Amino acid sequence: MTGIVWGALERNGELRTFHISTLKGVADAVRGNVADDAIVVTDEYTGYRGLGKTHFHKTVNHSQGEYAHTGNYYHINSIEGAWSHIKRQIYGIHHWISDKHLGRYLSEMTWRHNRREMEEGDRLNELLGRVEGRLMYKELIA
Repeated sequence: MTGIVWGALERNGELRTFHISTLKGVADAVRGNVADDAIVVTDEYTGYRGLGKTHFHKTVNHSQGEYAHTGNYYHINSIEGAWSHIKRQIYGIHHWISDKHLGRYLSEMTWRHNRREMEEGDRLNELLGRVEGRLMYKELIA
């Protein structure tokens, strides 16, 4: 699989994930999905440089053995936990997913993550309430 995924998780809030074509636009993804007054905590990836101009930006440097900032306790453990759940869903349920449909798989996994506190029956009813007709094979493979 060659797809690149990017995600953001609001502390005690919503997960957003996207299939992106290049890592060059990750800072733009943050700016497009995160409020300007939000605190943004990322890993040390260089593509996030410059976020301090628009956001309060903190980094956690895993390559130096840093996993949280003491004091204000900034960390990225929550988003890493979400990635862990998504990976387990791929390996345990789907076993393999195509790059072509990666965005669809991410949407389904993100939807499920954002409703993890719901009872199973309520989650199923919400899912069925969103069904709009049939997915035709031609549409699926287009």
